[in-house]
Amino acid sequence: VGGGDGTLNEVVNGCFRDGTLIQPDVVLALLPGGTGGDFRRIIRINGAEDAFAALSGGVTIAADVGEVSYRDLDGSAGSRYFLNVASFGLSGVVDRLIPRYKRFGGRLGYAAATVRGLWGWQNPRVALSLDDGDFDATLRVVSVAVGNGAYFGGGMKIAPDALVGDGMFDVTVLGDFSRLELLTMTGSIYEGGHVYHPKVMTRRAKTIEARLAGNHSEGVMLDIDGEGIGQLPARFAMTGHQVRIAVVPGVCA
Repeated sequence: VGGGDGTLNEVVNGCFRDGTLIQPDVVLALLPGGTGGDFRRIIRINGAEDAFAALSGGVTIAADVGEVSYRDLDGSAGSRYFLNVASFGLSGVVDRLIPRYKRFGGRLGYAAATVRGLWGWQNPRVALSLDDGDFDATLRVVSVAVGNGAYFGGGMKIAPDALVGDGMFDVTVLGDFSRLELLTMTGSIYEGGHVYHPKVMTRRAKTIEARLAGNHSEGVMLDIDGEGIGQLPARFAMTGHQVRIAVVPGVCA
């Protein structure tokens, strides 16, 4: 797969037909490109040399595949598979803004899109349910990330303990932060230290349901592997399927 997170997501979705993995023995190898490059961070492919080592080394890992069912922007029902992180809230707004800032590169581009997205942003009230009621709450959020992998947004370590093959999502809720609070803690999100903040909640689950619980002028937008697709309400679920990913020998994800 030559490209970034969005291209990898397209290929993963092309591996399925009618809910079934077409070829269970398929192995995906990544030649890194694109803007964010978040999945390549998980498997530590930092450039061409690493990519060729993964292609030739014969070592693979099994990565879980998640699925998001959501409402499309025209009101129709949609669904999409994902390999890394699916999220909603400010992150969905940033996805729609990032094309304007791609010329700045990954981290700087996402930072610029985040600052722009905060202009006029109001934290929505969202009803969140995990594993069919094991956790139920209605709360104001900046973003909620459902992490199969650890990174999103051009290198933010949003779910620092996530493992792509453990059969569970790591859910990170960025709560009712003010704009200033969010801007001042951006550095800690890149490092993974945000999980210790009192306004951040982390949980592990196999299914997550979310819906808007109050008025929000533009709906609550989704981000699926770095692509701005759909809006709440949405359901995130482990499919039980895994795909093989070529990695540099010695790398565990």
